[in-house]
Amino acid sequence: MSRKDEKGIYNYENGCYRCRGGLGSATAFCVGQKGLMDEIKMIDVKKNVMETHVMDLYQSLLEDTHTRFTMADYPDIIVITASVPYNPAVTDRSANLKLNYEIVESICREMKPYLKPGAIVITGTNPIEIYTYAYYKLLGVEKNKVIGFCAPDMIRMKWAIEEITGIPYAAIDAYCVGEHGKAFRLYEQAMVDGKPLVLTDEQKVTVEKMNVEWFAHWQSCKSGRTTTWTSSIHITKIIEAILSDEGAILPAAAVLDGEFGLKDVAVDMICRIGKSGIEEIIDPKFTQQQLSDLNITAERLLDMERQICLL
Repeated sequence: MSRKDEKGIYNYENGCYRCRGGLGSATAFCVGQKGLMDEIKMIDVKKNVMETHVMDLYQSLLEDTHTRFTMADYPDIIVITASVPYNPAVTDRSANLKLNYEIVESICREMKPYLKPGAIVITGTNPIEIYTYAYYKLLGVEKNKVIGFCAPDMIRMKWAIEEITGIPYAAIDAYCVGEHGKAFRLYEQAMVDGKPLVLTDEQKVTVEKMNVEWFAHWQSCKSGRTTTWTSSIHITKIIEAILSDEGAILPAAAVLDGEFGLKDVAVDMICRIGKSGIEEIIDPKFTQQQLSDLNITAERLLDMERQICLL
């Protein structure tokens, strides 16, 4: 399915991005720049806009890679970032629940007849957990074949810890679980260079405060854009993990079927990702309080699923 040549570049037969907007196009650019795929196929309802993206992206990387950009059907890895237009007045990602469901349902109806056996779907549509579960249900695929992108919570946690402690970001091993935007941080399991990372209660409060203030500042800018560059780089990491099949550990929204006593719901978890998709949902050894928080999160997500008749 994939191979690594002498230059260390992974090549893949097909790729697909269903979005003409910033996140989909930026992800296509990141994947193309790394030379991860031989061909990236792009799909959108506005074909004239998408066609110009294809023309532009192909020429932008001629000196760097031989990745081809085309408009075509559904391949082996499908990245869906489709959503209603970003609205800076919306402060809760669940606010777009019903509007985005209409889009997701339409995509699944169009895509399902052409979906290749074993295809992997990566979604960045908010609320992430709801649409991870929706793609699983509506497409009728195996649960490990749908991966929800939720890395920003982890990124901002590690960023805040670096700012407070001076510990380099790359040395910090810390994760968040739950619901994107409302995830709880696993302080007790955090590590630095393989050793426990101990933060004072005051430092933890500061991490929480910095995350709230960061998002409030972003919203106050009223730019009309999402975190295009951060998200595209980390969606690319998921794609690279699939193609390299090295068992990378990454945050992802995963469909649960009995894990931690939860089922019929997707929740942000710590996952091992490889060529078959989510190959393992890692148990971080939750504390009792964390398990309680996880159950509260699951109930909130299940309620949203009921609102759009997924249950």
